[in-house]
Amino acid sequence: MRTTAKRLMLMLFITVLFIVSPYVMIRGLNPTSTTARKQLSLPDPGSNSSSLAEAIFSRRSTRSFSDIPITIEDVSDLLWSTIGITIDGITGPTRASPSAGATNPLMIYLFARDVEGLAPGVYRYHSEDHSLEQVSHQEKSTELRQAALNQFAISRAQANIVIAADYAKTMDRYAIRGITFVHLEAGHAAQNAVLMAESLGLGSVIIGSFSDGLVKNLLKSDVAAPLLIISVGSL
Repeated sequence: MRTTAKRLMLMLFITVLFIVSPYVMIRGLNPTSTTARKQLSLPDPGSNSSSLAEAIFSRRSTRSFSDIPITIEDVSDLLWSTIGITIDGITGPTRASPSAGATNPLMIYLFARDVEGLAPGVYRYHSEDHSLEQVSHQEKSTELRQAALNQFAISRAQANIVIAADYAKTMDRYAIRGITFVHLEAGHAAQNAVLMAESLGLGSVIIGSFSDGLVKNLLKSDVAAPLLIISVGSL
């Protein structure tokens, strides 16, 4: 009986230790200090009045757009801001958004609905020569909206940018960590695009809720995994 009791006590001790030890370790790594830490007030943000600061201050998610078409020049700037080439350096072109190991997994698509100088349809953006490849001659904003849980901003916008990725390009070098890098890069490109929209006097909203399979079908690519949609339109 004593042996059994000792075993039970030992098992209970091990169980309690197993439960408590992570908490003790976390507390040890993040000790709370009773000493008040000195805080330094910073200058007001945007005090330098840069155009970038103004764009960041003004940016809002916009889901209602006017009926005024946007221009092909607007589209050119928006697409370039995602993965466009900035400097053709010695080791290769530098792009508008960073890429881990210059693996460049992002694939940018344009769903044009009402763009002056550009026929409605679906296009893929090629940053190497800053050009568009027509994927579909049909205007697909309604289908894209349906794939995105009927979010009406998509069919009201003059254009929608879909950021997709070929994961293999980055994962071949970085293995599973490459997934994180791809998602970071999509965020970089998307932020550039919405700030560019703001600087052009356009409205935009980033949409992440959609059926991957339905959007992928619209892209007509075996490797493009859709990550997010940016609806852009006139205010």
